[in-house]
Amino acid sequence: MSSSAAAANGLPALPKPGDVVDQRFEIRALLGEGGMGFVYRALDRRSGGEVALKLLIPRYLGRPEREARLFREAELMQRVGRHPNLVEMLETGRLGPRGWPFLLMRIVDGESLATRLTFGGAMAPVTVVRVARQIAAAVQALHRAGVVHRDVTPMNVLTRSSQAVLIDLSHAGESGAPQLLAGPISRLTGPHDVPGTHHYMSREQACAEAASPSMDVYAFGVTLVHMLTGVMPSGFTREAFIAMQQQGMLEPPAIDVRVHPEVPIELVELARACTQEDGTKRPGIDEIVARLDGLLLMLGPAARRRKVYPVGGIGAAAVVASAADDAANVEPRVEERRKPPTPPASRLRLRIVAVGVALPLVAALWIWLQPEENVATSPEPRDRAAVDDDGLGESEGSQTSALPDGPGAAVEELGDAGATGEIEDRAVDREPSRPIGSPELAPPEIEKPQRRRPAPRPRPKVPSAEECTHMRERALAAQRSYDWKAVVDATASKACWPGVERKRLRVLALLELGRFTACANEGSGSADPQIVTLVEKCEEGTR
Repeated sequence: MSSSAAAANGLPALPKPGDVVDQRFEIRALLGEGGMGFVYRALDRRSGGEVALKLLIPRYLGRPEREARLFREAELMQRVGRHPNLVEMLETGRLGPRGWPFLLMRIVDGESLATRLTFGGAMAPVTVVRVARQIAAAVQALHRAGVVHRDVTPMNVLTRSSQAVLIDLSHAGESGAPQLLAGPISRLTGPHDVPGTHHYMSREQACAEAASPSMDVYAFGVTLVHMLTGVMPSGFTREAFIAMQQQGMLEPPAIDVRVHPEVPIELVELARACTQEDGTKRPGIDEIVARLDGLLLMLGPAARRRKVYPVGGIGAAAVVASAADDAANVEPRVEERRKPPTPPASRLRLRIVAVGVALPLVAALWIWLQPEENVATSPEPRDRAAVDDDGLGESEGSQTSALPDGPGAAVEELGDAGATGEIEDRAVDREPSRPIGSPELAPPEIEKPQRRRPAPRPRPKVPSAEECTHMRERALAAQRSYDWKAVVDATASKACWPGVERKRLRVLALLELGRFTACANEGSGSADPQIVTLVEKCEEGTR
């Protein structure tokens, strides 16, 4: 409704940038509009910070069911509580003399996923898994609080870098609560009263059945197809889509692997499972989160080694090889690098000849270096006459004899001696002598080093249950925002992490940080399948 039309009907006009609403909110820009209200970026003069201000559409003022629906949105958001992938509710109330209903939310900077897909086209599978994992986490928090969003679409997801936030609970309802019908009891709700956005709406939602988590799973599956293919579901007006969906005449969107060979088969199967016509056969949100976690482990590390292969044809695009193909291409090359190169035959013969020549030379050199038998190699002995009878030293005028030069002379002198006793005496003379009567020197005593007892280590402080809860929440929040260093820090204490969850987080974080050796050591010996897969990736990184 325009400002002039609103004024003519006695209703307040929608604010414009620069206006001040109720002397509190300074309007900066229009962020978006929906079926229930308009959302503005505004400066809250009371807090001094920017906020997202949602105002009910002026024509709905005074209509209790519409006003109650806006306040119901705030109530459901507050029931869920704070979550990093959900818009946060700050305040609700009424403005001005007319009591204009408003919601106040924390501002989320970023563009909508729909805008990103419109201008950027299909997203890489690893990016899709990361964004889808965060959307699924937001839906999981809603379902655990008994809330069904009923409008999970790219238009209601804000993205900034790798962070995704689900917004707008204006179509949300309580899980299992009866759906009120408009008009006579036998008539279904009119097309414009069916909650949600067509093309993302399951058959049971088109039939205005009670709010069920399976509705969000179907919308999530359609969003997954949209992200992987870049093709927005279209082709029908809202009225035509709802009528055909009610009669089961529509096929859910799917991924054709012949057109999109870059999409891993696991994502194709997940999208197909989420969009099954029978809502009871669709997976629950907990199963979806677990499957996305497994895909994140598989695709995350492999993305660093991903290769691009050309696809033939007119307007051919480059597609990214899957992690399995990449592993198949890398593994043989790793094995080839381990094998030593086989030498040619001529080089092998040359080595054999060289070894045959070298062995005799080494043997001859060893024999030549050995001392000859019966050759005196000790220092020149002193003549026995040079030693006094009392053995205290040399006498005056004594002379020292020396062995003649050459081995022949040595043999001749030994022959002239003619007595083995003299040879024995000379052998004794060759030993180091000690003056007679001198005390025998005892070996010096070696002082044994004193063993010092290590100082007792202080016992580590056992964190309390509250500290453990905070630590686990901090680690999981860091994982969702891909702050891997914070994940490592938050999982340092084993006391707060029963089971294998801690080791899974640490091994994944170390792998993403490129600390392959520490990653392999951390997960070594574990029988958990996810940890075993991560350790294999780490070991590949160390080669």
